[in-house]
Amino acid sequence: MSHIKYPRLLAILLSFFIAFLLFEEGVFASLESHISGYGVLWIFFVSGFLASISITSPFGFAMLITAAHDLHPLMGAAIAGAGALLADITIFEVVRFSLHEELTELFSHRPFRWIHHLAHHPTIKEEMREYITWSFAGFILASPFPDEIGIFLLGTASHIRGRLFAILCYLFNTAGFFALLSLASLA
Repeated sequence: MSHIKYPRLLAILLSFFIAFLLFEEGVFASLESHISGYGVLWIFFVSGFLASISITSPFGFAMLITAAHDLHPLMGAAIAGAGALLADITIFEVVRFSLHEELTELFSHRPFRWIHHLAHHPTIKEEMREYITWSFAGFILASPFPDEIGIFLLGTASHIRGRLFAILCYLFNTAGFFALLSLASLA
């Protein structure tokens, strides 16, 4: 039996595939009737929380897309952002980089070493490098990619304090959810 080099990353990719199939089959469309006692706000909070954790990320996004028509995109994004913030703080404080080993191994390969070499060029000041890292981590946090990757980048590339981390996570996640919900409500 062969050894899988990146089992967690493979599981994340597989979960995206499964979530897509379930979404296409309409499994998430009946979600509201099953959770009706908790309300639409609860659905958005739980969806935001799930969207931030690697293996449940695609399911959280599928739930958000399905429920997009039930709430204004700004309100839904703010609530989902709060759920994502809770997940991100949990990841940052408790789990502390569940993907750390795999990401460190992955980033040691040639394309990532080239990016690292480019970013650590003598003409790029440390402060600029930190802003670039924060921007890239923010893009990851705002995207459907698992937040552990953005948290990994923030945690390894800078000495970020808890309050600033929370503010950045909330803003980036909320912006990403707003974009997603705005596009989903148009469909």
